Amino acid sequence: MGREILQTLNGPGELPDALRRVLATLKTRTGLDAVAIRLQDGEDFPYFAQDGFSADFLRTENTLLGRAADGGLCRDEHGNARLECTCGLVISGTGNRTSPPFTPGGSFWINDSFPLLDLPPGEDPRHNPRNRCIHGGYASVALVPIRNPDRIVGLLQFNDRRKGCFSLGTVELLEGIAAHIGAALTQRQADDGLRRSERKYRTLFESLAEGVALHEIVKDEAGKAVDYRILDVNPAYQRHTGIDAASAPGRLGSEIYGTLPPPFLVEYDRVANGGEDLAFETWFAPLARHFRISVVSHRQGQFATLFDDITRRRPPPAFRP
Repeated sequence: MGREILQTLNGPGELPDALRRVLATLKTRTGLDAVAIRLQDGEDFPYFAQDGFSADFLRTENTLLGRAADGGLCRDEHGNARLECTCGLVISGTGNRTSPPFTPGGSFWINDSFPLLDLPPGEDPRHNPRNRCIHGGYASVALVPIRNPDRIVGLLQFNDRRKGCFSLGTVELLEGIAAHIGAALTQRQADDGLRRSERKYRTLFESLAEGVALHEIVKDEAGKAVDYRILDVNPAYQRHTGIDAASAPGRLGSEIYGTLPPPFLVEYDRVANGGEDLAFETWFAPLARHFRISVVSHRQGQFATLFDDITRRRPPPAFRP
């Protein structure tokens, strides 16, 4: 089962769809009455997907947030929202991992939940135990935390009305599955962060009034810089150079500017290979323009130029007084 779920998580498609397929696999392979995934949403951990719980159960149990009489959130001494019942205890990570019904991995499991109703309030570690699972007739319950490297971000929940459905080995297998889900969620968050950064970069890149061009150094077999290739340009590149921006990416500097070696190869190679950033002004005869150019390197062997056409303020050398 673990291998099947790992293949689902690593397969094509969106992660939410993969998690729903994982849930279906867990329900089928375990044969339990109800299976669910809770995922963090703000300070709460509502059900992301479930199979087997009634609509009435979900109406009362979807949120774990504890609330005071005035409707405000209950918070602990650290300012964190108090999460109710056994799910809240597992997600908060405050269960006693050194003894049953908890595992060293922080999971809770029990094969006969009904005696929990007899716990004296002073001995019950749960915040506001609702006991909705017990009142729903679920004798066997397993709650397995889903973690990313820093914290708990969700929960796998398994309920069955039969007694004796779980063993420590079974729960440890489920902990492995939860670890796979946690890793997939962590990767998804990293990918989403990268996409957001790329969108911000692209928006800035395309909105700059200055021309911007990204390049990579081209070397010969001996490792000597002989050219550079344009990787990307922004729309302002065309306005400042007069060269079609759509045709620039992929072309060599020597080709697009018509000089061999291409303009400022020595200076650009120095910056691209660990040298200091560079800023200068120069007359460039092939384009008959005067440029102010800044050069930076964001990756070994690559460099970016940010430039302005300042010809109107700086006449060609032959016409200077």
